[in-house]
Amino acid sequence: MQRPVAFVLHHFKGIVACTLLVTAAYVYLELPPSRIVIATGPKGAFFDTSAEAYKAYLAKRKIKVVLRGREDTLSIIDALEDPKSGIDAGFAAQSIDKSKYPNVKSLGGIAYEPFFLFYRKDLGRLDRLDQLRGRRVAIGRPGFSIRRIADQLLPEFDVTAANTTLLGLTLRESVAELKSGTVDAIFLSLPAHNAIITDLAMTPGIEMMSYDNVEALAKQFPAFHPIKIARGSYSLGKDIPDRDIYMPAVTAQVLVRADLSPGIIYELLAAMEDTHSGATVANDENEFPSITDTQLPVHDLARQYHRDGLPFFFKNLPFSLASLLQRTWIYILPLIILAPLANLAGGLAVVAREVRRAKWLRQLREMHRLKLAGQPLNSAQQMQLAKIRQALLGDNTTTACLRLLQQLDELDLDLDLERTAPPAGQPRNSARASVGVVGDLAPKDGAGAKA
Repeated sequence: MQRPVAFVLHHFKGIVACTLLVTAAYVYLELPPSRIVIATGPKGAFFDTSAEAYKAYLAKRKIKVVLRGREDTLSIIDALEDPKSGIDAGFAAQSIDKSKYPNVKSLGGIAYEPFFLFYRKDLGRLDRLDQLRGRRVAIGRPGFSIRRIADQLLPEFDVTAANTTLLGLTLRESVAELKSGTVDAIFLSLPAHNAIITDLAMTPGIEMMSYDNVEALAKQFPAFHPIKIARGSYSLGKDIPDRDIYMPAVTAQVLVRADLSPGIIYELLAAMEDTHSGATVANDENEFPSITDTQLPVHDLARQYHRDGLPFFFKNLPFSLASLLQRTWIYILPLIILAPLANLAGGLAVVAREVRRAKWLRQLREMHRLKLAGQPLNSAQQMQLAKIRQALLGDNTTTACLRLLQQLDELDLDLDLERTAPPAGQPRNSARASVGVVGDLAPKDGAGAKA
């Protein structure tokens, strides 16, 4: 049986070819997807406009984005947890119990969503929620994040359905009813720079409430952060708002399935940075995206992205190629390094055989000298003689056998090699090269032992 090193050297090219074939099959089966399904919110709301921005960015990277809008934004995270939903990514701006969503990861926060209260200016200046008692207030439909927040906050100020008209209207219905004067106040949960918020802030006769107890609210409700919208943020010339506005806010974040393709995640992270890194009326430049205060565990790739940025492949190559290399480079790189060594390995195998042949020749010369001197071979020499004959009879050493026997002929080293008739068509003087024709290499006179 051949030694492992000799076997590898002799079959190196075949091993490399087989490895390349297996790697090619693996690469084909592991081709990354180039499509993502994102669950969004109501048309024109923050989740919807953000997803549209991602879609435009990812289209440049040849990634197809399917948007699935829904009114009940609270259920987006449930769809992500359900593997049968077909949803790959989505948004959340609510309190989350992470123990219920082990298969959902956060890619980071993308904006503050303040708990806005817009009201009719003729009500006088409002700064506390208990001033809404007895009014007509739109608090959003069930399933909306704004409705959940309102249901949590209003009872703390004794604002209930028993003393106040609480209306379950959609986003657009609430805005329209406030502008028409049908309702007294509406709650909205959108980023401060959203077009709907900006429009209401600039609308005559409508005011934005500043909470005088925002710090206490943030301490009592952990999902809240106190934020400030500076005076004149919407219009310096018109002084809108005409004072600093303080309000509680939740952090909107992007969520994904934990097993989403790494390539898609990297590109989505880049889209998030492209969309949300600018300064707004409520946050500084590069404050978002952020991987702090996400409630859910942050995806490992998001942590790597925020630490190191976009990987080299995705910075410099088309998405499909970058994603493919990112998944398979650990298998391909060794082949790239080893493939050019195939010919070298073949040459090394030849050199190894020649070195072995030369060593055998030296040993046989010494044995021949001992035979001529009438001295017996010692046990080590007898064992080596048997080993040489066994190697010469091996199927994979025919060439070495031929060259060695030819050299023995040239040196006229008579080791009494038994001859047999050569195969038909083969010259008689090459009989020694035929596998299986080498006989006893030891001398007949007892100076050596048979192998």
